Amino acid sequence: MMYLKPSTAVYVVYANIALYCLCYMMQQPVLPYRTKQLGASNAEFAQFQSLFNLVQSVGGLLSGPVMDALGGRMLLLISFMASALCYSMTASATSLLMLYLSRVPTLLQHAVLAARTIVTSASAASDRAKHLGYVGVCTGIGMTAGPMIGGYLSEVSLEFVSWIATAGSFFSLLTVLLLVPPPDAPSKKGSSSNSDYNVPKDEKRESSHNINGTAASSESSNKSVTSDKNGKSSANIVSGGDGSRTRRVLILGHFWEVLVSPGVSSLMTLKIITTLASTLFQSMFTVVLQNQGQGPKYAGNAMSFLGMTSILSQAFLVAPAIQHLGESRTIYIGCWGLLGGFILLALAKGATMTVVSLIPQSLAGVLISAVSTSKLTKAVSKERLGTALAIDMGVWSAVRMVTPSMGAWLLEHGGSSGIGSLSAALMVVLLGSMHLGMVDC
Repeated sequence: MMYLKPSTAVYVVYANIALYCLCYMMQQPVLPYRTKQLGASNAEFAQFQSLFNLVQSVGGLLSGPVMDALGGRMLLLISFMASALCYSMTASATSLLMLYLSRVPTLLQHAVLAARTIVTSASAASDRAKHLGYVGVCTGIGMTAGPMIGGYLSEVSLEFVSWIATAGSFFSLLTVLLLVPPPDAPSKKGSSSNSDYNVPKDEKRESSHNINGTAASSESSNKSVTSDKNGKSSANIVSGGDGSRTRRVLILGHFWEVLVSPGVSSLMTLKIITTLASTLFQSMFTVVLQNQGQGPKYAGNAMSFLGMTSILSQAFLVAPAIQHLGESRTIYIGCWGLLGGFILLALAKGATMTVVSLIPQSLAGVLISAVSTSKLTKAVSKERLGTALAIDMGVWSAVRMVTPSMGAWLLEHGGSSGIGSLSAALMVVLLGSMHLGMVDC
C-alpha cells in the first residue's frame, strides 16, 4: 500500500484530531440529559463522570510507555476504534448500567496524547509551547464546533448525536489506516515514513523522532541505563524469562525518572491545584445550566462560545505572552486570571453571568496549560517525552475523578457560588505558595 508522504500525512493527523475532539465534544451538552433520560440523579451523573475520568486516568498513564514503544500512528488507530465503540454503546444504551459500560473503551481513547507527542518530538525546545499551541488549535476547532452541533442534533434525538460521533470515529480510523504511513512504509513519492516533519534543520538536530512519535534509535526502548560510581552509563538488554517483570519495573522507573526531574514537582503541584479548582465547576457546568432551565441547545451554544475563546487564545495569546512576559510570569498572571474568574462565578446570578465568569477562566487556563506543559517537556529527556505527557494528562484525569462528586455536593449545598468560593480559595493558597517560593514555576 502506498501512503502519503510524512510531510503531507501530518495534516491528516491534525484534521483527525479536530474531528476526534468534535465527536467527543458534540456529546457533552447532551450527556446530562441522556443520563436523566435513563433515570439518573445529579449525584449519579457525577458518579458517571468520575468513572470516565478513572478509566481515562489509568489509560493515560499506560499510554505513555505504549507511545514510547509503538508510536503515534498505532495509538491513533486504537483511540479511534475505542471512540467508535464507546459512542455506539452510548447511543444504544437502554439503562444506566449500559451507559456506565460505554465508558470502559475510553481506557484506550488517547488520540490527543498521540498528537502532542508527535508535535513535541518534531519541535525545538524553544518553540515547543508554540507547536503545542497549534495542537490546541486543532482541539479547539472540535471544542468550538462540537457542542453547538451536538445541541442542534439533539433536536432529532439524544441518541442521534452519539451515532453521528460513531460514524466520525470510523472515518478517522479509515483515513489514518489508509493514508498515514507506519514505520518504514513507502510513501506515494517514494519517501520513507521515517522522515521528519517539515522542521527546519536547526530543529532537526534537537529531534530524532519520526512521524510516528517514536525514537529514532529502536535500541533505546530495549535497554535500561545504569550508572557506576564515576557517573558512566551502561546499557543492559532486557531479555530472558523475567522480561515481562523487568519491563514493568522499567515502566515504573520511567515514571519515577520524570517525577524526580528538577522542577517537575512544582509543575505537578501547579497542575493539580489549578485543575482541581477549574474542574470543580466545569464538571457540573451543563448540570448548572440544566438546573437553571436551559436545554442542550443553549448548553451547546455556551460551550461552543467558550471553545472559541479557547482557540483564539491558543492562536493569538500564548506565544505573545511568552515572548513579552516569559514562561514563569505568564503562569503567575494566569493564576491571577483564574482567581478573578472564580470570584465572578461566586457572584454570578443566572445563566448569562455564569457563562461570562468562564471567559477569564478559559483564557487563564489556556495560558497555564500550554506553558506548564512546555516547561514539563523541557524538564525531561527526549526519551521520556511520551511518559511526561502521559503523566500530564493522567494528572488531569485523576483530579477529574473526584471533582464531579465534589462539585455535585457543593452544587447541592451551596449552588454555583459555593463552587466558585472554594475554587477561589484554592487559588489563593497556590498564589501564596508561589509568593513564598514553596511552588517555583
